[in-house]
This record gives sequence, C-alpha cells and structure tokens, in this order.
Amino acid sequence: MEQLANNGNGNYAYVDDLDEAQKLFVEDLTSTLQVIALDAKIQVDFNPD
Repeated sequence: MEQLANNGNGNYAYVDDLDEAQKLFVEDLTSTLQVIALDAKIQVDFNPD
C-alpha cells in the first residue's frame, strides 16, 4: 500500500485498533482529503484586439 500511495501521490494509513480508526476517520479525515497543489501552471494569452 505504501508503494502504491507513493507512486500515485496518495495517502496511506495503518489501522490496527479502534483508537487509530477514530483518529484517522474522525479527527484527521478533512486534512487527509484536502487537495494541495504541488505543481500548478497557468497560461495567459492576450488578444491584441
């Protein structure tokens, strides 16, 4: 799972007990799902008319 997450720029977590599941899915879920742009590009074309 770790290799798949690293190759796909994703996240992974090991959940081995109820406390870890509570922390992952209740407390940290919004920050885990938050999208952060690492490489953003923009192109602007000006029309002379």
